[in-house]
Amino acid sequence: MRVYLHWGEGPGWLSSAFLGIGLLLMVLGIVAPAALGGLNRLWTKLGLVLAKVVNPIVLGLIFLVTIVPTGLIIRLMGGDPLNRKFDPEAPSYWIDRDPPGPDPDGMKNQF
Repeated sequence: MRVYLHWGEGPGWLSSAFLGIGLLLMVLGIVAPAALGGLNRLWTKLGLVLAKVVNPIVLGLIFLVTIVPTGLIIRLMGGDPLNRKFDPEAPSYWIDRDPPGPDPDGMKNQF
């Protein structure tokens, strides 16, 4: 089985540098883990900054790709899944349940 540490021809200097840094960090983690505490805090802060930037972008894209087209299709088809249309003839907007649901006395002393 071959393990490639680089792309292209020859032992690229970048892959060799990353390999050296990785080996150094591994040895330091085994021999003196306290020496990596500052690097760990810095890495965590970088992760938090990246999360503040990437999360809104990813969630915005998910919203724009899934929720917005679904809502537009439902509106174009005339759907009203929440039944929000105003009906001046309706005596009430209360929806009766059938069957009526759980016994109200069963909701005492929940905790």
